[in-house]
Formats: sequence, structure tokens, C-alpha cells
Amino acid sequence: MKNEMFLKKLNIAIFIICLLGALRIFLLDEYLEPLYMYCVLMGITGLRIVFKKTIPLSKKDYQVLMELSKELQTQTNNYQAYPYFWEPSSYKTVVNIHGEGELTEVYHDCETYDLKEFAESDEFENYRKFLEYEDTENIPENNDILYDPDLESEWQDYIDSEIDDTDIWTLDWEDQQDHNPSLFLSDVELHIKQNTHHLGRKPHTYSRTIGRMNKMYDLVQILMRLNPQSKEIVNHEALRFVYPNKKHTKKKR
Repeated sequence: MKNEMFLKKLNIAIFIICLLGALRIFLLDEYLEPLYMYCVLMGITGLRIVFKKTIPLSKKDYQVLMELSKELQTQTNNYQAYPYFWEPSSYKTVVNIHGEGELTEVYHDCETYDLKEFAESDEFENYRKFLEYEDTENIPENNDILYDPDLESEWQDYIDSEIDDTDIWTLDWEDQQDHNPSLFLSDVELHIKQNTHHLGRKPHTYSRTIGRMNKMYDLVQILMRLNPQSKEIVNHEALRFVYPNKKHTKKKR
């Protein structure tokens, strides 16, 4: 800040010298000497600097802003209307209230099993009783019993009706977004890479439009215009905001 104030004062001083030089020419009708020509040019430049709006930034902060501005302009919009943001998404299980889900889970003694795991959980004791209940012929010893997927529906009905203290529900895989948004695609891609163990199946990026949020519109546009990129590489959705006074045509695919 001290350096900035010093430069402003210096530029004002140069501008005053410029005025004095111009006054001397006017009064004495003399030709400008090279020094005065230099002072005039420097004075005009200094005046522009004095009245120009500036925000002090560190070199690191400036570099970060330039990089973020470029990324906002050039990243894909994934068919979303401007402006848009990104979230991590993955497939997670949700209960099917109609009992017709893709997966079946059994809850027993504070543990959760799928149908096969529940058959094996007590060394096939309940499963043997089920086979007897079904009048299955030639039932082997418990150690030799194998789970039969063809009887899965009957086994599920048996659990539901004959085994106490059990609950059965069915589930489906559903694509769900984690509400952890970012304006930057690379941000979300890195989050997924570093946090896969906290996500569900097939983690991926998901984009949304920021609808009717005027302050977000202003913020994103200002950030993009800090470092305008060549029109050839700016995403078409962003192009009209980076260059608002120019007509644009969509690129042919």
C-alpha cells in the first residue's frame, strides 16, 4: 500500500510538471524541449494511473484469478444453460416402497444380509428348515447344503412369514448427487478421485444450471472477463458473456 501511494504521488508530480511545461510554451511561444515532451507523455500516463481503479493483489492471488477465469470460459457446460455448476454423483441404494426393487436385504439381530448371506449366517440351519418346508427331496447335511438361486423367491417368502425378528425390504440403485458443488469441473473430478471411498457405485460428475441467481450471474461474468480468452476456445454458452457486445454463431459440429 505504501508503494502504491508513493507511485500515485509521483505520477501527480509528473503531471504538474507537464502542466508547467505547457504553460511555458503558451506564454513564451517556445518549442518543446525533449524533456518537456517526455514530461507531457509521462504526465498523461501518470494521470491515467492515478484515476484508474485498482485492487491490490499478491502475485499468487493474481495468477490464481487468471487461471480460474480461463477455466470458467473454456470448460465444457455439459449441455447446461449458463451459468452452471458441478457436483459429485454416484449410484446409491434407495428403498422401493412397492417391494419390487432390484436388490433384497434382510435385517436380523442388528445385521443386514442379502438372501444368500442370510442363508449362510447360521450354518444353513434356517435354510435347511426352509428346504424341508418346501418338501425338497434328498436334503444333504448342513455342511453340504448349497444355496439355490432358483428358490430365491420362495426363500424370501419363507423368511418373511416363518422366521421371527426379521425385516425384509427391496432396494433400487439410484443416481444421487452429493450436495458439494463447485463452479469448476476439475474441482469435482479431483474430489471424486480423492474421496471415492465416501461415494457410491460408479462415481461421476454431474452438472446443473444456476437458475435465476442474479448475484451469481454477476460474479461469474466478472470473473470470466478478468482474463478474456480467444473466441476460438471459449465455450459457446460463455462466449456471449465474455464478449457481450458482439454477435456469435454456433460452431458447426
